[in-house]
Amino acid sequence: MKYFRAMEKRTGKVVYSEVIQKVKTIKSEQVRVDSPELFEFVIQKDELKKLSEILKAYFGEPFQTQDQTLQQSVDRLTSLYGGIWGNQTLYYADRDLVCEFAMLWPWSDNCRITVKLIRHVK
Repeated sequence: MKYFRAMEKRTGKVVYSEVIQKVKTIKSEQVRVDSPELFEFVIQKDELKKLSEILKAYFGEPFQTQDQTLQQSVDRLTSLYGGIWGNQTLYYADRDLVCEFAMLWPWSDNCRITVKLIRHVK
C-alpha cells in the first residue's frame, strides 16, 4: 500500500496509468507492448516480489492463483489476451466501464515471467 499513498492523497483514488508508471520502475528483461490498454513485459523471477507488492496494492489479493478455476465471464475475457492457465496468476478488477487485470505467466525455465497489464473497455 505504501506505493500509492501520495496518489490517493492527491486524487482520492489510485489511477491505472500511475500503476503502470510504478510497474515500469521494475527492472525488465524485455518490453513487448507499451500502449494505454496493454503493457506486456518480461521480468526475472527475482523481481516478482516487487511486482506483487505493487499489484496487490492496486488490485488486492490475486483473483486466481495456481490451480483455481475461473468464472466463465473472466475466462472469456482473459482468453482475448492469451488466457490464463492453472500455473499462472491473475489479478482482476471489474470497474464501472472497464476491466483491469494483470496476468503473470511463468516460463518453463523457472527464471522468467511474462507479465501483461490490461485495461479492457467494456
